[in-house]
Amino acid sequence: MAYPKPHPMVQRLEWVISRPPLATLVVGSSILFLGWLITQLAQLYPPLSMLAYLVPFIPPFFITRTAKKVNQRKAEHDFIQDAEPYIFVAYPREATVEALCGVTPAMVSNSAERHLGLPMAEVLAHPPLRRRYLVQPETLDALLQQLVDTFESDSGGRGVVCGARLQLHVAGQMRCYMLNSVLKRHAKGLKWQGTLMAYPDQEQRYPSSP
Repeated sequence: MAYPKPHPMVQRLEWVISRPPLATLVVGSSILFLGWLITQLAQLYPPLSMLAYLVPFIPPFFITRTAKKVNQRKAEHDFIQDAEPYIFVAYPREATVEALCGVTPAMVSNSAERHLGLPMAEVLAHPPLRRRYLVQPETLDALLQQLVDTFESDSGGRGVVCGARLQLHVAGQMRCYMLNSVLKRHAKGLKWQGTLMAYPDQEQRYPSSP
């Protein structure tokens, strides 16, 4: 699993959307039910009958809105999940070092287990970059502060850190990585994406993911 499970209600909607005949049945039934409900309510309060014109648009709106989110997440997930580097995506509340250090990832590549030497459940339960991973923990604060500073100084709301060198503790060994990270404005507020790439001379020291 490369991302946490969504809310149960969202899971049900996604399950329905993934089955076109069922989605068609749900939309049609919803339109009929809402039409009947408005007819009954209009008997008590006639002005509500005007809502009948909106009925054909309400169920399709929620279905297409959910389908759009599912397709976007699936496309991004398919791109990230099999990546050889450790790639993560997170949505911090604000552009501060504290927020970046406290946010948990919304999505990570499957290679995260190998690069960090941790099970996927633990990777998803903690911030994508943690001080405990680093040989020199203080370098993380400096890099994140640089990311925040470039974000705040950019009029388009985009911060970038490229080619930063990090030394990580992995399974009792020290490994060198290069970090590329982007923080930008997003529909959810902020989107933080990073890529940790092992230096080429180290990639042969451990086996590839199955």
